Amino acid sequence: MVCLMDVPQHGSASTSKKEQRDYALNAVDEKFTGCSPKLKKEVEEDLIAEVQRLRAENDYLKKECLGCRESTAREKAQVIWKLRHKHKGGLLIDIAGIPRSTYYYSKQFEDPKPDKSAEIKGEIRRIYDESKG
Repeated sequence: MVCLMDVPQHGSASTSKKEQRDYALNAVDEKFTGCSPKLKKEVEEDLIAEVQRLRAENDYLKKECLGCRESTAREKAQVIWKLRHKHKGGLLIDIAGIPRSTYYYSKQFEDPKPDKSAEIKGEIRRIYDESKG
């Protein structure tokens, strides 16, 4: 019956599919030998720096809400302070367009350091108040 219908014997059909698949894979391998061409190191570094700058600029603009109104230098410094862990500070300062000194000046008021001698000062104040009265 198989001979009359010209149907290949069992196993020969799967072999031809396997051969077709192997042929297709080899054709792809021949066409795309190796990886994509490598960029020069300088070009690659420039592209990475540009992507970092664009990401920082995008995050800055999202936080600042420039469409609302003109921001003050102090508000810009606050936005930079919030984004300082995600992006480089110098990059954010350049994007904001404020002087570096303005950022550091306003930063000292934003996050004051805890007073190490607060306990001692409290004790001195208590003794002073007791002796005065």
